[in-house]
Amino acid sequence: MRRTSLASLVTVVAAVMVAACGDRAPTPMSPLVSSTASLDRGNPPPPPVAGNAFMDFDIFSSEDASEAGTCGAEGNNVSVKFSYVFNKPENNAVLHLGLDGKGTDATVHQTDKKLDAHGTLTGTDFSFKIKDAVAGSIIDAETRFPFIVTFNLTGTLTNEFGTCNANAVVTVQLQSID
Repeated sequence: MRRTSLASLVTVVAAVMVAACGDRAPTPMSPLVSSTASLDRGNPPPPPVAGNAFMDFDIFSSEDASEAGTCGAEGNNVSVKFSYVFNKPENNAVLHLGLDGKGTDATVHQTDKKLDAHGTLTGTDFSFKIKDAVAGSIIDAETRFPFIVTFNLTGTLTNEFGTCNANAVVTVQLQSID
């Protein structure tokens, strides 16, 4: 029986490790991200556009005409702050509206397949809790930034007369300050 010396064993182990690790690249064989410009794909999305806006809205009863005098609110040229982002691949747009300038009061989100909204529009004598968006658009695919958006909402209106189910038509004129 032949005995192997410790020096021989160390030499063999070192040779195996060099052979196993020596020719391998320290980076992946394919790139982790595409080499094309990422802004063309909206990854990451472009920064939001922010500024001042003027909002017109008409809130009215969704149940019956007899509530017309008690279930309603309207506003013209209401000053709001906004933030808008449009991510092109999925035509994914988000509009944040702040009525008091302290934060987001309402958010409208649109893709090619859906339009939704949440939040609360609050005025001096009313509060409209948004349930959902039912129609409209906040996307202008040609210019990437719409100057006027219009959408229809459903929700609950609370005013001096009480609470009722209501609809709202909202138009916002966006003015970028970026």
